[in-house]
Amino acid sequence: MSPAKRTGKSPGKAPSTTFPVSPSSMSPTDLRVLAQALSAQVQTLTAELQTAQDAQDQAASLHTTQLQTLRAQVHDQAMEIQGWEHRAASRSQDLRLLLADQAVEIRDLTGRLDRASRQRDGMRDDNDHLLGEMALAGSEIHQLQSRIHDLERDLEDSQTAGAAADASLDRLRDELRLTQEEVLKDTKESLEKASAGRDYVLEEFVRITQLRDEIQAKLADTELQRDKAATEWADAK
Repeated sequence: MSPAKRTGKSPGKAPSTTFPVSPSSMSPTDLRVLAQALSAQVQTLTAELQTAQDAQDQAASLHTTQLQTLRAQVHDQAMEIQGWEHRAASRSQDLRLLLADQAVEIRDLTGRLDRASRQRDGMRDDNDHLLGEMALAGSEIHQLQSRIHDLERDLEDSQTAGAAADASLDRLRDELRLTQEEVLKDTKESLEKASAGRDYVLEEFVRITQLRDEIQAKLADTELQRDKAATEWADAK
């Protein structure tokens, strides 16, 4: 700040003393008057100079006080600014550390998210694979069920065929027994009637032999079918 201006009117200047004549030509009285006037003028000028000096001293003192005040304010503001800068630097460091921690957390979360995405994709692929295997297993199960149904039906048919074969075998045995009895009977009768002609006996013998062979072949085929049905039934179990 500039020094404060002095207020109030400045003291008037001492009236200048004019000399109509040269002092060397003055009388002692005039010289005395002139000396008094000059002394008064010197006193006036001295007073004005003192007043000006006092005003200048007051202005300098005020300026010094204001300068000290400004220096104190500047120092306080500088200290406050330093405090702000320190707090700002500390806050900035804290923010940097927080940002670094958050960056680490973000990288960790990003890595976990990527792993979760890969696991999700893997699980999705596994689910698709499992669904495909389930569909294939369902088809195979359906085929197995159909096969089991067919085997059960074949087993029933085999059991029915086995029962029919047993019945046919029993019937063929009965027929064979009856045939043998008839053959024996016919043979006995033929032998008894041998005198009726040897040729007739031979023809009957051939016919009976052929009939016996046919019955035995039919019996063997029936036994083969029965054994086959029994084997299929055992395999089905």
